[in-house]
Amino acid sequence: QGNDQAFRDFVADLFAAASGMLAVRRGLGKATGLTGSEIAMLLAIRRLQGETASVGVRAIAEHLHVAGPHVTAEVGKLVEAGLVEKRTDKADNRAVDIRLTTEGRQALRRLTPLVRAANDVLFAGMTETEMAHVHRFLRRIVATQAEAVRRLD
Repeated sequence: QGNDQAFRDFVADLFAAASGMLAVRRGLGKATGLTGSEIAMLLAIRRLQGETASVGVRAIAEHLHVAGPHVTAEVGKLVEAGLVEKRTDKADNRAVDIRLTTEGRQALRRLTPLVRAANDVLFAGMTETEMAHVHRFLRRIVATQAEAVRRLD
């Protein structure tokens, strides 16, 4: 109708939602003594490693949509804190296997009720179908954002 106000409102809300999610992550960090990025790393490692396996830097970076050097730096902090351990990958000496330590698993057990409480508020009333639609939408944005940035250069 010659007016993009609804689209502009949508984009503003999208930015507000992303900012709010980062604020929740910072709140979780404040409550646990970890940074938001460290929490994201721990959650990703738990998600990707399963019960006994380890995970590599590349898998974590792909899961979180961040650069490998960022993962390496954050994992280094988690190693220093005793929450994860790194070992040389037996199949590739250039790579490392990362796994949670007992202390890391305990930290996640303390974090879980806080994450659940935040998620209960954030996603209250959202149906599985709605979440699937939003997830597909967000994946499209993740898949195309690098091209959008490239076009700005």
